[in-house]
Amino acid sequence: QVESLSLARTQLLLFAPRAMAGRKGGEQAAARKDDHQASPLWPHLPAAGVALVLALVAAAMVSNRMSSGGELLGSSVAAERLMTEAEVLLREGRVPVAVSRLVAAQELDPTSLRALEMLRGFRESLDGSMPQHTRAAVKSGVEQLERIIYADLYTQGALSGAGSQKLLLRLAQLHMLHLPVNDLERAGQDLTAARAILGKLGGSVGPATLEVCSSLASKLSDVLEERRRLTAHLRETGDAKEVALTMLPAPSFSSVDRRSGLSAKEFSEEYLAKGRPVIITDYATRVLQGTWDWERVRSVCGDMQVALRRRSADARQQWAGLGESGVNSTLAAWMDEVIGGRAPSDLYLMDWGLVGNCDGLLKHFHMPRYFVGDLWKRLPFNTSGARDPFGGHPSLFVGAAGSGSALHVELSHCVVATAASPPPERTPPGLKPPPGGGVQ
Repeated sequence: QVESLSLARTQLLLFAPRAMAGRKGGEQAAARKDDHQASPLWPHLPAAGVALVLALVAAAMVSNRMSSGGELLGSSVAAERLMTEAEVLLREGRVPVAVSRLVAAQELDPTSLRALEMLRGFRESLDGSMPQHTRAAVKSGVEQLERIIYADLYTQGALSGAGSQKLLLRLAQLHMLHLPVNDLERAGQDLTAARAILGKLGGSVGPATLEVCSSLASKLSDVLEERRRLTAHLRETGDAKEVALTMLPAPSFSSVDRRSGLSAKEFSEEYLAKGRPVIITDYATRVLQGTWDWERVRSVCGDMQVALRRRSADARQQWAGLGESGVNSTLAAWMDEVIGGRAPSDLYLMDWGLVGNCDGLLKHFHMPRYFVGDLWKRLPFNTSGARDPFGGHPSLFVGAAGSGSALHVELSHCVVATAASPPPERTPPGLKPPPGGGVQ
């Protein structure tokens, strides 16, 4: 009965994605399109290949259980405890911790599919209000569970059939996608396993795909070797600062200039081309005509609806370390929270576009002469099908003291210019004025 149940679960793994899409219709299939990219490639296998894998999986399970009886029973009990903890954690919304429990349970009992079923069920229950970092954690968890299952099947010889090449490619990809960065020995083993699988595939998959994966494996090997070197260096010296200095290029500046009367030519040659920041002290009044303090911004744009971002450890892999908070407000209400000292430091209005949201302010805005050559604004990207990533700019940033984003890189290589205004010295009776904070 145990073997029949395990085989039934294996069939669920093999056929569930296609069956669910067919039963729930095109809308569900479209909503889970991104998940299928990280889900098994079973629907693409020939029927004979699936049948062969099923037979080999069943044989591998029987062999495994016959050879490891008591040890397997103990592992199953421990795995059951971890999954029970994970179930509670998912209900509490502690998704990353729950995922770590499920992965640990899967490693203890790699033939079970309960952890995968639990996480897939939780994923289907998510609605549109769930923060992106939570959805990312679930997607990552599903991929890690699949990696363990596929690796176990591969070890048992169940992925050696003629129809298993796509599954082997997926296993190699998952090995590289989830290298344990804090366990260099394990990372090395996973990377070695991925390269070995890629070497066996040969011409059974598209040469372009194989070339991309092999190139990635080579690059990851270089990264892993460099990490080993830096780890050894840190153990020898015990000085993290010294190790960091060996990794960083020499800075292009040692101080920030404050300039007035700066020409566009000098800005381009001395600052933009050399990657040096500069504070232009006499230009803010030209960008926005008149005086634009908190009160004026509030009076003109106060009715604008904004969505606040939340900085948290769970969102550290999201852009700028900010995840969705689910907190929506008017700009006026949020500014009042900041001015009144009631705004939490983990909430932040980040890069909120004004185009189409507050045209009253834009009527007074003039593009600084230093940026009039912006390529995005000079070519018809939006009409040609491409999208201007800064189509909503200029934008607004508002936050309390201590709030903000994590250190990040602007991958689009844009030039960022900000005009900052401190909060007014106005607070309700009994409250201390905020020690900072501001609007940009």
